[in-house]
Amino acid sequence: MDSGIREMVDALAEARRQLRENALPKVRELREPVAVGGEHHLLGPAADLLAALAELLGGVEPRVTSSQAHHAHFEAAKRLQEQAGYLRGRQQEIRGLTG
Repeated sequence: MDSGIREMVDALAEARRQLRENALPKVRELREPVAVGGEHHLLGPAADLLAALAELLGGVEPRVTSSQAHHAHFEAAKRLQEQAGYLRGRQQEIRGLTG
């Protein structure tokens, strides 16, 4: 694995570690219902994270050499971008409902 790919892998591992150590414990501690006015706040950052991952995979995709890897990177980037769009749309919808 070259150093550029290693750095990307390490960055993704660090992001995963931080989510597991910082965000997931908060989810597990959550006992009260989320206030209606705050329900949309997590969707935007989640969309941004998916979009960043899509950008990473999409940036690597033209540089991979095997057709299988090319297809996997392309499809994953496309699907992640679609899901980011879905989350942004729902965020706007929920924000509109809650004023």
